[in-house]
Amino acid sequence: MAKGIPSVKVCGLTRVEDALHAVEHGADAIGVVTVEASPRCATPELARSIFESAPDHVWKVLVTTDSDPQRVAQAASQCGATAVQLCGNHSASGWSDFALPLLRRLPVSEEAQAVIKEWQPMVLAFVLDSAHTAGGSGVTVDFNLAAKLAQQVPCLLAGGLDEGNVAAAIDAVHPLGVDASSRLEATPRQKDQARVHQFIHNAKQQMSKATTAQAITSVGPYFGEFGGCFAPETLMASLLELEQAWRSAMADPGFRNELDGYLKNYAGRSTPLTFAQRLSEEIGVEVWLKREDLLHTGAHKLNNALGQALLAKRMGKKRILAETGAGQHGVATATVCALLGLECVIYMGAVDAARQRPNLQRMELLGARVEVVEHGQRTLKDAINEAMRAWVADPDAHYLLGSALGPHPFPALVAGFQQVIGEEAREQFEQQAGGVPDTVVACVGGGSNAIGMFRGFVDSNGVDLVGVEAGGTGVKSGEHAARFQGGIPGVLHGCFTWLLQDEDGQIRHTHSVSAGLDYAAVGPEHAQLEALQRARYVDATDDQALDAFQRLARLEGILPALESSHAVGWVIANREDLQGQRVLVNLSGRGDKDMETVMGILSGDQA
Repeated sequence: MAKGIPSVKVCGLTRVEDALHAVEHGADAIGVVTVEASPRCATPELARSIFESAPDHVWKVLVTTDSDPQRVAQAASQCGATAVQLCGNHSASGWSDFALPLLRRLPVSEEAQAVIKEWQPMVLAFVLDSAHTAGGSGVTVDFNLAAKLAQQVPCLLAGGLDEGNVAAAIDAVHPLGVDASSRLEATPRQKDQARVHQFIHNAKQQMSKATTAQAITSVGPYFGEFGGCFAPETLMASLLELEQAWRSAMADPGFRNELDGYLKNYAGRSTPLTFAQRLSEEIGVEVWLKREDLLHTGAHKLNNALGQALLAKRMGKKRILAETGAGQHGVATATVCALLGLECVIYMGAVDAARQRPNLQRMELLGARVEVVEHGQRTLKDAINEAMRAWVADPDAHYLLGSALGPHPFPALVAGFQQVIGEEAREQFEQQAGGVPDTVVACVGGGSNAIGMFRGFVDSNGVDLVGVEAGGTGVKSGEHAARFQGGIPGVLHGCFTWLLQDEDGQIRHTHSVSAGLDYAAVGPEHAQLEALQRARYVDATDDQALDAFQRLARLEGILPALESSHAVGWVIANREDLQGQRVLVNLSGRGDKDMETVMGILSGDQA
């Protein structure tokens, strides 16, 4: 079955030839109705024939009102369905372990919230339909209310759609997909194939017209098909509280002024934009560096830590939980907790604690308690696991997540606090260099520094956005953390995104010389940028990063973090392709923390 959520579904099919026509012209999903009261009801044998006619990548959706999960599972298996759409009014009890992806019809009305609350943990997406009739009626929905629901949960829009109104409906509601049935019929039970073709064409054309900037700066919960809130029920109240507090704070000029004051007078913003003259001369590429390494605590992480800590105080929280890989987020969190008088507990994998010992010591000196994680791969993934477990056990605390990933609202929240990087960099580049850069480059672990930088340039289509992942010892070796090079979409730590997993869904081992890039998943906003082909994601090896570390030190007097060295390393390695360009690199952190690792490798004491 295709990954993600289908963008165009043609439903109510009763003829194989209509299904084949829809698929031929680009339908991502076909639906067969088995509800006896429907004029489009199909027998199990007919449903099987229709589904068997479609290729494997197409969603084959069985539409039913049956309230018994076992009967539905059996019916789906018999006809070859790969997903189920529920249209009845029954409760969600018994559906939590259903084996196939579930879509749930959601009547567009003020009562929709009750359905969402009950069903959201079980379904992949809701199908917005008329509140006053059964499905397949051809009655359009209230677009204003539908748009509010589509901002809240992943949705397909149905109800009275056809080739003539689908573009306007998409523009008004911004769903992830559309679903049409009765309005595409020539006669009952027979589709008008010309209208189906035009419907699919118009729907896909309108979806592609949405600007990348609108898609990327969404406040969630989804960035296209990526993101979401795949969290235990015990955390849903805390996540909802956080989202409400965040939206309220962002609308409050007093909060914004307080945060801006701390960023300027405590953190040291704005950070400089530096022309790397000697490096530029050596490699023949004009390189500019956004100096987040000069921010207090030595990395971009403080932008988000300050924002979330002030938000936590606004919510009345007194205890902060956090995870860290390279240690920079841990240091930033410990710093703001000391500043604001908050209790602080930080989880760090044992491997990272050993290779980033200076940062561990800084955290402890700042008053944080560091919990070293000794199981799993003992890196960032395992630290996040433990921090989330601690949050489940202590919902009165605030989990200060350090990257633009995790369950909604974290990806959008963290990106929002980090986009100051891109906003500053764009203004500085226009003033110091004139215009905009040709290429903007940033390293990508979870991806908060990169998304913060990219948000400043995403609306400039002539600017090439390049995210650099950890290539480790080489992607072919398997010892890497390049999710877009060797991964597939899946769910990790609360969101649907690209990640490294095996055929059984087990998270694969990752490797990078830099602790901050040694993570199996990437933020969902990056996954959407890649899907939109607005950004491209490449990799740099350990050796390339180490070369960049040494060159920047020797030529510019700057010790970059090993994470940032990957971005610089990619530019150096691809200098021939970048000749004549102006390249802006986000130097996300300084390399003091990495000295022991670098010197150990260079002296031959470490592999």
